[in-house]
Amino acid sequence: MNMINWWNKAKEASLDTGWFPTVILAQWQLETGNFTSSNLHINNNIAGQTWQPYMSESLKGTPRPASEGGFYIKYDDPVAGYVDFILQNGRYADVRCKATEMEQIQAIATAGWAVDPNYANKLVKILSSNQQQGFTLQRAEEESLKLDPGVANTIIHTWIGPAWLQADEAQKECQGDVVTTTKLQEQKVYYNWLANQLRLAAGLPFE
Repeated sequence: MNMINWWNKAKEASLDTGWFPTVILAQWQLETGNFTSSNLHINNNIAGQTWQPYMSESLKGTPRPASEGGFYIKYDDPVAGYVDFILQNGRYADVRCKATEMEQIQAIATAGWAVDPNYANKLVKILSSNQQQGFTLQRAEEESLKLDPGVANTIIHTWIGPAWLQADEAQKECQGDVVTTTKLQEQKVYYNWLANQLRLAAGLPFE
């Protein structure tokens, strides 16, 4: 899975947690070594979440580093597991209330996500690098406003396309009526314009 895919996953997780997708993406990169860690690939664990004795044995993954002790949590899905972990831990409840990326990062570190005293600084460094690559809150907002291509095509093929064809057939049957054929032609032009507006909103080519 490439960075764009993980970026999209981070935006999905953001909707559930209230954490900024840019912060989530940076945390995932730090915890997995840019999505290469054995913890991610073996345990589907994307942010180093630790298994606790009160949890089900089925969630007990591979051992953490000897210096840290314990075990990782093993999930069926890394993103769903990450979201659940955040929502089930009250100590991270205040993170979503922070107004900026830096404040969220500091809150995550302060709440004790990692024992590394430089955890926040490392997240900020990755965040800054990602911003230079275009992974920003502004981009996330712009992408969230983009119409899903599948939705656009469904509307076009289910309603607008048939309406255009109906007008076209009626126009062919009324060739002797100039006023009617003119109105039907205007309808066809409008339907085509409407369909292209949906294509524009979804990033699809005009037709």
